[in-house]
This record gives sequence, C-alpha cells and structure tokens, in this order.
Amino acid sequence: MLIHAGPFGNVAHANNSIIEDRVALKLADYVVTEAGFASDLGFQKFCDIVCRFGGFAPSRRRAGDDACAPRSRTAACRSTSSGPRTSRRVKRGVENLGQHIAIVREYGLPCVVSINNFPSDTEAEVELMRELAVGAGAETVVVNRGFAQGGAGAVELAEAVVAACEKPNAFHQLTPDGTPIKEQIEAIATRVYGADGVDYQAQAEKDLARMDQLGFGTMPVCMAKTHLSLTHDPTLLNRPRGWRLPVRSVVPSAGAGFVVVLCGDMQRMPGLGRTPAYMKVDIDEQGRTIGLF
Repeated sequence: MLIHAGPFGNVAHANNSIIEDRVALKLADYVVTEAGFASDLGFQKFCDIVCRFGGFAPSRRRAGDDACAPRSRTAACRSTSSGPRTSRRVKRGVENLGQHIAIVREYGLPCVVSINNFPSDTEAEVELMRELAVGAGAETVVVNRGFAQGGAGAVELAEAVVAACEKPNAFHQLTPDGTPIKEQIEAIATRVYGADGVDYQAQAEKDLARMDQLGFGTMPVCMAKTHLSLTHDPTLLNRPRGWRLPVRSVVPSAGAGFVVVLCGDMQRMPGLGRTPAYMKVDIDEQGRTIGLF
C-alpha cells in the first residue's frame, strides 16, 4: 500500500498523486486506487483530471456497497433489521446505486458491484441487494465477506476485478481537451449528477470571465459539492430528479492546473471550533499518546 497525498473529493480532486500511481503501476500487475467518495466525485475527478494529466486510463470501476448502503446513503432506512419494511426501503434506495452504475458506463468502463457483507446482514438482504444491483444495470455483482473472513472472504471480489480488467473497454473523458469551463460544468451536472441544467450566480459569471482573461478558460474543472447527495444539497437524497445545479463561484488552482467550481453552499475548508480536539492531544512522561478520547 502506498500513501502519497489524499485530498477530499468534495472540495478537491480526491486522489493520490500521479507519482504514486506511476510507482504502483511499475511495481504491480494490478493497481487499486481510492478515488474519494462515490463515482459522482472521486471517480469523475480521477477520470477527467488525474487520468488526463497522468496519461493513463482505468481498466474498470468497482462500485462498493454493503447490504445497507442504499439505505444509509439515501436515508431510506437506517436499520439493519430484515423484513418487508426494510426490503421496501432497500428497493427504493437502490436507485442511488443505479445512478452510480450509469456514471461508470458514461465513461465506457465495466462495473463490478461489491456487496460488502457484515455479520449483521441477513442472507435475504444480501440476495435482495444482488438482484437489485443486476436490475440496476450491474454487469458483475459479488459478495465481499472480507470484514468477517479477512482475505479469504475477498477472493471472489479480487477474481471479479481481474476478470473485469481483462475485458476491452472504451474509456474516455467526459469532455475532450480544450472544452470551455461552462461546457465542462454542464456536462458533469447533467451527465454525472443527473441535473436538468446549471444556474450561474452573478459572482460565478464574473469569475468565468476572469478565467478567460487569465488564460484558464479551458482548464479541467474540479467540482466542489456535498458528498451526501448526487446534488449540491445534502438533504436531496437517493436519485433526485427535476433539479438544477447552482454555481456560485469559480476559483483557479493554477499550480494544480484546474479550476474549482463551488456549488451551492459548499465551503472549501471545514470550520473548526474555538478549541479544536487536536489541542488536547499530547504525549505523557511515559511516551504514551493521551487526549485522543
């Protein structure tokens, strides 16, 4: 495992460094990289920013879900209990997974859906998730029992990933090099998030004009939005329809080579309290770390 950088996908590009990717590709037959949050954030940015600058392409995408993820991610259900009521909520919430599968296909890649299994999940729930994932368009669905069984429980997933990597794919960026910023924003909003369109606030229009003046008018776009929804609004759950993406500002990250687009009320830096928790962390006379809890 290599760790080199790792910005959050809701405010930055969500991926490790290109140096790390190249080192890993040199040392291993298969490289699994984490692209922060879901396919609407880290995966989209990996494809459109990292692969563009790095000069490489992914072989496939794994969509990982535990048996209750469509419930927790869409607030359809927050219980692990089984039964008709839970089943109805899982069925309703699986639309979220369907959108993520559609996003992967938008980039021309095969998709492996991993049902991350936990001891509290019932077999009925797991089987239901498998059926729903196939119905949502997944090509391959496997149960990953690594949480309870360690490496032995993840063999089926590993084999499915290797098989997917061997398949031909038609990977492509969402927009070609040199696409104007507005066109990139609108492609991401409509084809990835599922929005009906984009609304630019007055400041955003001024910022876009400034990007053109600075020569940044066709830089890759890095969207800053909540990770709690496919939309800009964390309260819009599951797979929202009939909505528009508000853009309030556009700022350059000139050194990185992209522009950051702020959507809705998203802030680029989290706020800290007057006395952050880290101020209580210390090392005692015996060399032990204290103050973590």
